[in-house]
Amino acid sequence: MENKNQQFNNALFFAPMVLLMFFGFAVCLMMAWPADVQAADPNKTISIDFDSEEDYVESDGVKGKFSKSTLTDAQKDAVIAEVQKEYDDAVGPGKIKVKKGKDGDVKLTVNGGYAPGVNKGKELGDAGQAGQSGIAHESEFKDHGVTGDDLVKALGTALGHEAGHKLGKSHNDGNPNNKMTKGKSEPTGKGLTLDDLKAGNLMFSDTDKAQLLKNLGLTNAEHKMTILPTDLGVIVGKRIKSEEYCPIIDDYLDSYAVLTGPTGIEFGYMSFTNEFVYEGGDMLTFIYSAGEDIAVRLGEDVYSLSNGAGTYTLSNPNPDNLSVFQTADFYFDTSGGIAHLTLNAAVDPTTGGFYVVPEPASALLIGAGLLFARLRRKLS
Repeated sequence: MENKNQQFNNALFFAPMVLLMFFGFAVCLMMAWPADVQAADPNKTISIDFDSEEDYVESDGVKGKFSKSTLTDAQKDAVIAEVQKEYDDAVGPGKIKVKKGKDGDVKLTVNGGYAPGVNKGKELGDAGQAGQSGIAHESEFKDHGVTGDDLVKALGTALGHEAGHKLGKSHNDGNPNNKMTKGKSEPTGKGLTLDDLKAGNLMFSDTDKAQLLKNLGLTNAEHKMTILPTDLGVIVGKRIKSEEYCPIIDDYLDSYAVLTGPTGIEFGYMSFTNEFVYEGGDMLTFIYSAGEDIAVRLGEDVYSLSNGAGTYTLSNPNPDNLSVFQTADFYFDTSGGIAHLTLNAAVDPTTGGFYVVPEPASALLIGAGLLFARLRRKLS
């Protein structure tokens, strides 16, 4: 009996010692583990492809074929470093990882050739289709006399701008010019110039930084490219002013935004992965001619056109395209009261604007009418 008691006492004595030794070993192992293995993966990755020869489609539907970039390996690394610097400054080191390749959450491509089709000679960069690559056209920069270190910085600035659109960022008017300032569209107008691009070091504004941080968790913050009966119809259209001064030519429709409503209300839109994308500034940029599911958020609750919480009216016909309107007023019935959002697309002369997407009942009637017309045509 005494032997059994002695064994039990010995176990009680040695068990804590064994646990303490195991804990110490685990701590030492963690301290010796490589830092890059311990570090958490970044929230998002931006990949830049320099070697693509695939077909692609730009935001305005123009089709093209990529050419391999002529940049040296050192220049490619420098472009990646330029974009990485911009996003480290915007959201903090490690939040977004910029790398070479084609498998990032946000995809970008340096096209060694020119902009496709009718865009040749007019376009340095494009946001690309939803879920597809944003683009910078290397040969377009070279034709504007941009080479060497200037080319590296200009490409990095343009790619960072297009990645901003992929992450839900709109344009702004500059004051001063920054990463998401739109391109200068006329000699006396505001906006980025080629000299701005070549200088590099264009960082995000404080407002842009706050929006990026809020949107980092999204699967995809881009606008939709489909039209549902509850959407706001958007036509991007073409700018009326000369484009020769515009260094970053996204096809876009800019609109001023004014939001009033209960304290804490935020506006944005539902992305094509059906997530709320926070905007929060005083502008909203549309880069696709498609439907837009405009929404507001109050606390954790999201009120959108698609969930039936909002309605809109249109006014102010576009004199350059009378089929669309330049002003859209949205009203959302929230738990804190009515939220009123006004979007005014009369920022720059353009043929773009807003139109009403038919309600489900109207869409059914239109569909039934078309089907009846077809049947009648067959029978006659």
